[in-house]
Amino acid sequence: MSLLFAAAISSMLIASSMAAMASPLPHIIMLLVDDWGHSDVGFHREAGFNETVTPNIDGLATSGVILDQFYDHKYCSPTRSSLQSGRLPYHVNVLNDDMAIWNPNDPVSGFAGIPRNMTTIGMKLKQAGYQTAMAGKWDAGMATFDHTPLGRGYDSSLHYFHHANDYWTSIDGTLCNKTDIVDLFDTDHGANSLNNSWLCSQSNQAPGCRYEDELFLERVLATIEAHDPSQPFFLFWAPHIVHAPLQVPQFYLDKFAWIGQDSKPRQTYMAMVNFLDDMVGQVVAALKKKGMWENLLWATNSDNGGPIYQSGAAGANNSLERRQDEQLARRNTSQCICFWWINSSIAARHNQPWANGGRRLVFYILRSSWC
Repeated sequence: MSLLFAAAISSMLIASSMAAMASPLPHIIMLLVDDWGHSDVGFHREAGFNETVTPNIDGLATSGVILDQFYDHKYCSPTRSSLQSGRLPYHVNVLNDDMAIWNPNDPVSGFAGIPRNMTTIGMKLKQAGYQTAMAGKWDAGMATFDHTPLGRGYDSSLHYFHHANDYWTSIDGTLCNKTDIVDLFDTDHGANSLNNSWLCSQSNQAPGCRYEDELFLERVLATIEAHDPSQPFFLFWAPHIVHAPLQVPQFYLDKFAWIGQDSKPRQTYMAMVNFLDDMVGQVVAALKKKGMWENLLWATNSDNGGPIYQSGAAGANNSLERRQDEQLARRNTSQCICFWWINSSIAARHNQPWANGGRRLVFYILRSSWC
């Protein structure tokens, strides 16, 4: 989590406390997108560029605040550990290693992810009276209960623990006693009723095969629908999209067939980004229907830049990032997409004049301490 975002939340919490809750605490949606290329969103491209079909995301960004120079760690787990703990990656986790690593001589920090003695944003917001929920990719530890979303302050979650898994089978690609691991969990137990048959795949999207991000979206929508708007709500939503493997429902792939088979990775990647945008539109509609939109802070960023390995076979486009030259690589950071949206009435209530109006803030922002 950036220092600026943390300061915004802190000022709102303090202001509401001083007002003796005369004004309710804002609901907070934190959307973290995986491996999202800097140029793979409409508001970062010239008008008429037809690869990036993201009208819902563009609308939020251009009516909110866009951080033009926002930097994260270059890998998934360090960024996610940093976001949850509020500490710079070098103070919490710089390893993008397997979630199962273990140092038996260190019972506090001898595991992948966040050391057990650190507090997290979920814990802090629960202390402030929030109901908390999480959906999607965790990648911030799994060795003990303390490392899980439930142990980190989230009342409920539907998630996978590792860096990635298959969108159709939820298998993460590693073996446990020569057996494939199905990495999909519902709060404190395996989500056995939700994962697909092993026959489901990108090439076999038979009736009954569910795309993993559809499962996460359904959980997000159900959680919003069941929530009492009088209680402040914090959702950490971390879709699998746009991380490899490049897989997407055929309907979305067909929408981008014009890109052509010679650019199959790009076609699939942009179809996945469009799927993300449709999900955002559905969540925004659900929040408005529930009456939560008028008292809401929405923050979105990517966990690192888009992957460009294997001579472009990963599908992403970071063209605007290249102007920052190779110093970024030496600093272990990536220029990322970041924007916030907050209802103007909340901004005025909490004396945050920066919060609306399509403004662009030019900051060099890294994950920093807030706990």
